[in-house]
Amino acid sequence: MNIWFVRANGETAHNNSNDVAYVPGEPPVFPLREFNYTQKCLDDGFVRYGWPNTGDRTAKNPIRLAPQSYSFDDLKKRYQTYLNKFCSIKAGDFILLPANGQNRGDVHLGIALTANRKKALPYIEPRPNAYFYYHDVQKGDWYECAHRVNVLWGCTKDEEFSIFHINAAEQIKVWNLAFSLVKDNEGVIYQMAKKAGLF
Repeated sequence: MNIWFVRANGETAHNNSNDVAYVPGEPPVFPLREFNYTQKCLDDGFVRYGWPNTGDRTAKNPIRLAPQSYSFDDLKKRYQTYLNKFCSIKAGDFILLPANGQNRGDVHLGIALTANRKKALPYIEPRPNAYFYYHDVQKGDWYECAHRVNVLWGCTKDEEFSIFHINAAEQIKVWNLAFSLVKDNEGVIYQMAKKAGLF
């Protein structure tokens, strides 16, 4: 079982109608380029990673909505590595998503599900892959959210999304990254997930 830190904010290259990367209907309205999909990820029960124009990473010949724009081979090596690792997430892995707010270390905590939203226990091996590729821009499933993993997020009894605090001093390295593997040597995050009823 792994624990992954995944951001839901960044910039899009797909909303400028004068660019070869343009995808009609992709938010935000240009000239804005920055986005934050945290609430969408929580409400719709998934986590996402960028670079959608690389196409489905499980397909031999991935379809790209902007065929004249970047491909997987055009990405810097570190982004290729991040994307490959994102695609390696297994059902039963834990996901940390930064909570919107000022407190570094505040996160939403969830457990990765299969593409058809089935749960797998984190301590059972082997576990199925969780990654899938999906977009329907016209229905609000935007291109920037195409690389995804379904997630069951921890919630309060009032069905609000729970916010957990992890030690920011220990996690400072991952906090500035878009995506990273998180070490949980003392099992703190594992216990948080158990207490939250995620497994």
